[in-house]
Amino acid sequence: MKNLVVYLVIVLLLLFQIGCSSDNTHKISTITIEVIDREGDAAKGYDVSWQLVADPAPDEDLVVVIDRKRQPEDWFDYNREIWLHEVNNRYNLPFFVVISKSNRYSSTFRTNTQYPPYSGDHSFPIYINPLPSVSIVGQGISIDTDTLTKSLPMKTRGGHIIPKEHQFVRYQVGKPCGISKHGNVINE
Repeated sequence: MKNLVVYLVIVLLLLFQIGCSSDNTHKISTITIEVIDREGDAAKGYDVSWQLVADPAPDEDLVVVIDRKRQPEDWFDYNREIWLHEVNNRYNLPFFVVISKSNRYSSTFRTNTQYPPYSGDHSFPIYINPLPSVSIVGQGISIDTDTLTKSLPMKTRGGHIIPKEHQFVRYQVGKPCGISKHGNVINE
């Protein structure tokens, strides 16, 4: 009888723990960039193959911002209209890359570092950037979903479509965080 009471208490505690656990248990991934291959020279530019790496693998589809200049982790002091115009220009930076749920790697992209770009591609250097943020009184810094959703639906590099109802997920920018105009990784 005593053992039965102990087992019932353990079962109740486990059920209580499961019932009180939060659905908001997203692991924040650290995103880095990896150069897979680099060919060419300084005169004609380098053809660089690269991909993004997430550690740990995201538990939801992760939309990552790639831009020409490095932004701090909590950037919210930016002109939203200019940013939206730039995002909607598919041949310009910034652009989005997706790392799919449970994958550590994005698709592989091949880009030439020559400027001006000869094939409608973007110029270098490129940096991984955090999602733009807003400072909300009483809540702190949050992802600027209002601005981000104004640019949706949108096609990413790699052909994914970000739907209007997409919930953006926070990530951290690690090192290496970008690629230089010579096709080398940047470790700022």
